[in-house]
Amino acid sequence: AEYARFVKHVPHLERVLIEDGIHLIKLWFSLGKKEQKKRFGDRRKDPLKHWKLSPVDQVALEKYDDYTKAIADMVVFTDTEASPWMIVNGNEKRRARLAAIAHVLQQVPYKPKAKKIAVPDPAVIAPAADLFDKDDLLLRR
Repeated sequence: AEYARFVKHVPHLERVLIEDGIHLIKLWFSLGKKEQKKRFGDRRKDPLKHWKLSPVDQVALEKYDDYTKAIADMVVFTDTEASPWMIVNGNEKRRARLAAIAHVLQQVPYKPKAKKIAVPDPAVIAPAADLFDKDDLLLRR
């Protein structure tokens, strides 16, 4: 009931925030199961990254498919024309960060705006509407 209430009210809340002048940009950094497992392994081995691990991380790996489905559902329910989700393929960290930065720079009006902002790579960042099937709430790719 709480989740149903959440997804029902989020689009309205986001619309109110946008009407009040807030620039709302929603990015979801998606990691493949294999890449997530690799990064957690790297964190276990590296004493400088070890602090990033939590007990929740192990559970996240075990419940990866369930979490992915829940995230897909939430994105579909809260992806609106006024406040669309952008999905960032985070498997290549550097490219993902650059694409996200380029997207944000394109969305936010400011002066002086650089005349030449890199166009975000569509292989790295894409609208959720292009990746999710709203009929069956499953990832298309």
